[in-house]
Amino acid sequence: MAQHNTRSLAAAMVLSTTLLLPGCATPVTQEPAEASPTISPTRTPLPSETPTPTALSWVNYLPTRTPPPPIPLAPIGVTNGADIQLLFTQDVPWDNHSYGLAHVSPLNDLVALAPRYGPVTLLSLPWAGDGILLPQVKPSAIDSLSVSALSLAFTPDGTLLAVASSDDTVDITDLSRRQPRVTLRIDDWTTSAAFTDDGAKIAVGTLRGFGGSLQLWDVASGTLEEQLIRDPPGGGICSLALSPSGALLVAGYCTYAYSIATWSVDDHYRQMPNITGLDEVQYCPHFCPEERNLLVFAPGSVMVASGTTMPTIPMFDALTGRLQLVITTARRGAEGEMYVPHPINGLAFSGDGSLLAIAAGNELQLRNTQDGAFLWHKENPWDVVWSAVAFTPDSRLMISVDSTGKVHFWGVPED
Repeated sequence: MAQHNTRSLAAAMVLSTTLLLPGCATPVTQEPAEASPTISPTRTPLPSETPTPTALSWVNYLPTRTPPPPIPLAPIGVTNGADIQLLFTQDVPWDNHSYGLAHVSPLNDLVALAPRYGPVTLLSLPWAGDGILLPQVKPSAIDSLSVSALSLAFTPDGTLLAVASSDDTVDITDLSRRQPRVTLRIDDWTTSAAFTDDGAKIAVGTLRGFGGSLQLWDVASGTLEEQLIRDPPGGGICSLALSPSGALLVAGYCTYAYSIATWSVDDHYRQMPNITGLDEVQYCPHFCPEERNLLVFAPGSVMVASGTTMPTIPMFDALTGRLQLVITTARRGAEGEMYVPHPINGLAFSGDGSLLAIAAGNELQLRNTQDGAFLWHKENPWDVVWSAVAFTPDSRLMISVDSTGKVHFWGVPED
């Protein structure tokens, strides 16, 4: 389109020049001097002399307008969570799966999105400054990774992105160069990955039948350093998460029960006592592909939340194993009817840890992490589920994606 407009503009400049004379509402066409006399600038052209609109007419007649000013956004927390509003949406490639992946870079500059077993899309975030959003400017896709994603993980410095794929690999991409860094080839079905705090190593969880493993790989060389556990009693590993301090690594099981295993990274990956989950996994004659045990740490703490196919979300102290709180997705409607959306497709803590965003079935909810109190929700039609949710590190944006591939950007504009 740009090339076509350039050629048309060049041709128009050769043939004639369109002028808008002072005090005249109608543009006047000035022909080259050798072709015809110049029209006097003091004479209003006759109707027959009014130029016929051409393909470039929109250039001359399009009204101009002042773009809207940038919008400063307040951090989303308990005091303003109920005031959250939709800012804009963006469509991305998305297969109609019940849950997917959404992770914001620690640099706060882009978000990685993927449907389960689908490609990864990286969207740049339209910031105009610290906490200031450019209105009506949608993020642009800066990359698309053709993989079958099961897990996403950024390094803490935001320079690398790891994608665990269903082809038993972990692809690590250098985001600064937009180039593949290394591909790890795993000998089991790869389900999850998590970088260590320095980004030098990456933990990989696997599941095969009713077994699995937790492996530790060196990122620079792409070699297996150690297998921390093989075929644990809890079954295969469904998810991994690293504590904000980098001191604890947790793994979620979803073969027999939704239990959690913990390793002390600072103590040479010493395994600590398992944390028993609240619910058992419903029996399937074969592995249930929709089972999940999503783990996410609250910022600046050792509290970890667990999201499964059940409507309850237990929150544990990962260091002691004690149960701190159980949040349920149950809520009452305007007429007293009870809604209990599930399964849990996504979990995300706000930057200060005071809010937990929950993507459960066709509902998106915000809950107070002190007592589980319900603050806000957005309900979709029953056949459109919320697939994933994430907060930016500064909590000024909440990003959610539904099963149609529509990404929603939420925020609270400052007064």
